[in-house]
Amino acid sequence: MDIAHKDFYCKRIIISLIFSVFLIFMNLQAQAYDSLFVVEDVIVDISAKDSVTAQQQAFTKAQAIAFSRLTKRMVADGEVGAVKKPDYETISTMVKDYEVKDEKISAVRYIGNFTFRFDEQAVSNFFSVSGVHYTDKSSKPLLILPIFQVNGKNTIWSETNIWLQAWGRSRLPNGVVPVKVPIGDLDDIGDIDDNNALSYERKSLDRMLFRYGASEAAIMIAVPDPSLSKLGIEDIAAGQVRISIYRTDRARAERVSDIIVRANGSESVEQLYDRAVLMGYKSLQKDWKNKTLSSSSQEQIYMVRVSLNGLADLVKIKTILRTIAGVRSVELFSLKPVEAKIKFVFRGGESRLREALSRSLLSLGEAQKVQKRFANFGNNEINKIPNVIYDLYIKQKSSKNFYKPQGARAVDNGDVHTF
Repeated sequence: MDIAHKDFYCKRIIISLIFSVFLIFMNLQAQAYDSLFVVEDVIVDISAKDSVTAQQQAFTKAQAIAFSRLTKRMVADGEVGAVKKPDYETISTMVKDYEVKDEKISAVRYIGNFTFRFDEQAVSNFFSVSGVHYTDKSSKPLLILPIFQVNGKNTIWSETNIWLQAWGRSRLPNGVVPVKVPIGDLDDIGDIDDNNALSYERKSLDRMLFRYGASEAAIMIAVPDPSLSKLGIEDIAAGQVRISIYRTDRARAERVSDIIVRANGSESVEQLYDRAVLMGYKSLQKDWKNKTLSSSSQEQIYMVRVSLNGLADLVKIKTILRTIAGVRSVELFSLKPVEAKIKFVFRGGESRLREALSRSLLSLGEAQKVQKRFANFGNNEINKIPNVIYDLYIKQKSSKNFYKPQGARAVDNGDVHTF
């Protein structure tokens, strides 16, 4: 009886361990979605001999449109044409899941609005094989501060700020730089008002960033010329507006670029500012993409050492690594009761790897020289071992405000800046 009891007890432990590992995996999968790989509002309208055929053709067309948009979003602007269009089966292997809304079906027609979520690793692997430069990581959320300036007077929360209103009503597509627009409530007004809109008081800005869950802010100053500034919102636009973009991730606000948006003769003032929002948004996307482009030729082999409290720690680390875009070929190199060495391939240098890991609550220690005599390998195998190894840690989430008081030394963690 005692043996049977022990056998049952061991089985129960194994089942509990498997269930725990499953929960860890599912939790990581839920956190893995990156808006960069989500394509929304793919609207298709197909007519065919019957509704079933129309629906099938609509799904095929929607997938192709979604992947085309994703390609333009991720691949270097001058290299989009070099990407060979994949067939339906290939695209299907890269789709993680999808949903449809606003479906309309008749006997011979199908209309649907699709959202596709693509698998980060599968898409990255596809572009790697294509040999193009592309980005596979999005920026942390960026807070937009739309300031409207007429005759030298700045407004930010006033009802006369049609620039803020344009950002507020915009429906921007997903991109490499997610943006957030402040609502102008009492907290916002208390931090930044019309009188100090351009004074750049860092402590006030940090409070806003914390509330909106943003990493940094972009100050977008819209200055209409005299012809445009005297017109009502519904009037046909005339003249132009200059959009000055400032970065705020340094000791002071710094101008990055100016965008001139000219009236086209057929749009209202409201539509002109809507177009200016889209142009400003595209400028932010292009800048981030140019800073984070990479290609398969930049792949490097890395080896990390992790401390283990049990099998679940190893499963968790390997699962996280496999969800990071740019990482492939994750292999267990050696295993001890309290330590494991993991080898993987990453597309990019050390600073890029640190940034990618930090987004998944992982961090690297300092590089240490590898002692290649710790195992018996042939010469060819030894050459495949990296020259350095890093300790890999899981960072604990903190509820503390990230703002550091004056005098505290800032740490440069190698993050890629938005501008």
